[in-house]
Amino acid sequence: MSSPRQEDRCSTDGLLREFEHCVALGAQGAFLAWNFFAQNQSLDLAFSGESPGWAGWGYNPTGDNMIGSSALIAFGNATGAHLHLYSITSETYTYRSLHPSASNSTPDLQLARTNWIKISGASIQFSARIKFRSNSSRIFHIWTRGTGVNGDSPLPHSVTRSSELRGRGTLDLANGTGVLGKAPSLALKITHGLLCASSWGFLLPLGAIAARYLRRFDPAWFYAHECCQGLGFLLGTAGYGIGLSLGAKSTGIEYTTHRRIGITVFTLGSLQAIAFFLRAKKDHKLRWLWSLYHRTVGYTVIALSIANVFEGLDIFSPERAWRRAYIGVIAGLASMAALLEIARTLKPQLFG
Repeated sequence: MSSPRQEDRCSTDGLLREFEHCVALGAQGAFLAWNFFAQNQSLDLAFSGESPGWAGWGYNPTGDNMIGSSALIAFGNATGAHLHLYSITSETYTYRSLHPSASNSTPDLQLARTNWIKISGASIQFSARIKFRSNSSRIFHIWTRGTGVNGDSPLPHSVTRSSELRGRGTLDLANGTGVLGKAPSLALKITHGLLCASSWGFLLPLGAIAARYLRRFDPAWFYAHECCQGLGFLLGTAGYGIGLSLGAKSTGIEYTTHRRIGITVFTLGSLQAIAFFLRAKKDHKLRWLWSLYHRTVGYTVIALSIANVFEGLDIFSPERAWRRAYIGVIAGLASMAALLEIARTLKPQLFG
């Protein structure tokens, strides 16, 4: 779980040396030292992390997931150094609103006492005694860090840095050993976002612009429209599939709005693809009805797709440059469409 050089700190740091067991956790420069008392399922622990804002360690009775864990989080502010116990549920995770647990207690453990808190620069250390409500010497645990707090509420940690996602594993409290867990795939999340933003959120609007304003260049407009829509649907389907896979792997986490919009977009997009092969001929008396359906569903898909890209950005919380880049792309498409619409109104003969 750690290198020999890291383990040296367990013997050189006076705050950690007092404990029977000590391990370097293998992510974020964190260490955990402890004494375990099996007779009453209590644990004296000391956690050491590197963070400019807050650092925390948590216990989960069912797996090495953030959801369902009880976490000790330490931070400093104008009133001093603080350590609180938090219960991380799917609701608090989704809405990113953590508040200290009442009476220093959760369904899985109790914070019996805080021994000490030491904050120096980017180093945060704390020691506490906790009591487990279930009997087990082998536990799942998590740890991570963040950049700041709002009152007693830690601000969300980054989900775009792999180091912030690797803080998970198992501990054998009796034998003093630990195993680093496997972090969720950051690459899959990025791939999902890029595929969906470039397909549903860019190629489909671009194809709609081609269909509305390039009809003078027949049949080039049709091929441009179908190329954008076809490629967009294929890439979007791949992104949708990755999204379903990520959802299945995210135990206890469900972004309901993002998921429902995604399902709606994919369903309507699939109907559009089917409608392409069922379209009436140009001289058919019901062609107008097909065209009305095609435009209505198409514009609905585009509007929902763009909204869902921003919903995904809110969930993923990447660096601001990503959001600004997509806003720039959408603003560019909207400006182009607006100028073409003005020109189409003033000189309709140019647009066929």
